Amino acid sequence: MTPTIGTTAATVATSSSAERATRLLLVCHGEGLYNRYTNLSRRLIADEGGLSAAGWEQANSLAAWLRDHEQVDLLTSGSQLRSRLTGQRISQVLHLPLTVIANLPPTGPGESSRPHATLLPSPPASAENTSPPPSIGVDQADAAIDTFFGRVQTMLAELMTGQWGKTVVLVTHRQAIAALISSFFATPNTLDIQIDETSISELRWQEDRWRLVGLNRRAHLPYPLVQQPVISPTRRSHENEEYANLQTVRALYNRVAAIYAASKKDTDLLRIQHLVRFAGPAKEMDILDVGSGPGTLALALADAGARLVLGVDISEAMLEQAEYLRLTTTAASHERVGFRLAPAHNLPFVDDRFDAVFCRLILQYFKHPQESIREMVRVLKPGGSLILAELLSVDDPVKRATQNAIEERRDPGHVAARSADHYRKLVAEAGLVVDRSEIVTFERELDEWLSSLDAGLEDRQAVREMLEAGLETDAAGINARHRGKTLIFDQRMIYLKAVKP
Repeated sequence: MTPTIGTTAATVATSSSAERATRLLLVCHGEGLYNRYTNLSRRLIADEGGLSAAGWEQANSLAAWLRDHEQVDLLTSGSQLRSRLTGQRISQVLHLPLTVIANLPPTGPGESSRPHATLLPSPPASAENTSPPPSIGVDQADAAIDTFFGRVQTMLAELMTGQWGKTVVLVTHRQAIAALISSFFATPNTLDIQIDETSISELRWQEDRWRLVGLNRRAHLPYPLVQQPVISPTRRSHENEEYANLQTVRALYNRVAAIYAASKKDTDLLRIQHLVRFAGPAKEMDILDVGSGPGTLALALADAGARLVLGVDISEAMLEQAEYLRLTTTAASHERVGFRLAPAHNLPFVDDRFDAVFCRLILQYFKHPQESIREMVRVLKPGGSLILAELLSVDDPVKRATQNAIEERRDPGHVAARSADHYRKLVAEAGLVVDRSEIVTFERELDEWLSSLDAGLEDRQAVREMLEAGLETDAAGINARHRGKTLIFDQRMIYLKAVKP
């Protein structure tokens, strides 16, 4: 017997069918910034806030668990930003496209005293069973609630079309999940359902009825929520080396994100504005900011007229700082900025996607930066520009080694500052044509530079001694010098703009 849309039976499954069942996995999005910052919860509308650092970590664990334990056929999400970001992270790990469902209500239905048991669709009805679903009476008090359930019912019917016998994941907000599950029961308003961030609730069509087989599952989340770097035996040795170093970088910036962001608010903004002027007009461009950090460059590009700016970073805590900065500023242009969790060497975007790609102070973390540059070129449109802003070393190899030793003592993830010729060679080997370049020098105070990464006392003392010892000979090629009691030095960077033919 094939049931009609009006099927209302719901039970808790105790065994699985021999055939592959139709499964709907209802996944709650990761923790949002509004959960952590009360000043945001008072001003955010329902769907505009992104994920916190914990939310990104939850999404990571969820995506890995789905990859290892589920065979997902269709991945979807609601239009709410937190849902989309969680879905996009799953999409990256599962290598599945994400379908965003625009007509899913962004907020919950409120209170109701009546069940809406016709909410879930059934497989296409057979000719001998075509009776219409039972009608639901509407009174004035429940009109808004019926509207909500009507929209969800329409969405689910469209979602499940052609998906019978498959596993469908829907990432959405907790109110929608709770409302959908409560619609099973005769008196939904008496059942208070707990739905936590990135929890999985499962509905399964078996033996001619929908069954609730799992509620608010969080087995994918370790306690406490930590992620240990995994070295893959399938990677080549240099790939494992790069991966391990990126885990060091990620751990550092997750630890110091708030300190780093606070230290950059004034001084870094001037440097970033200088870079934006060097890059040229951004108006009506789609721009990718690789290694977006606290988000200052991405927001500055939006202020300069970019149509869309997406920033990516490997640090969940840095993404939280960037999203917080976006939400606490009033510029309308910042609505055109978004942030994603992704490494430079594996960008979650299609080929030829962006008019410009910015890469600022990240190549120093790669022993083999060619792969990351090739990936940035891949997502760049023909005629588009790659703009590098990277740490520069002197040509003298002895001084360069001393400079890198100082950098590494402050920043354990640092691999190498490179010469201008080296950067030009890297972009040329990636098939780009250098348009122009500029060498810029910024004066840095040693204590401020060390504090921005929360260097420990032992490292601070070691760096100071290295600089003091080389004052007369400029041993590191950074023109270290005293100004009164303050030790200062020159930080040299190369700005390089190259075009994809």
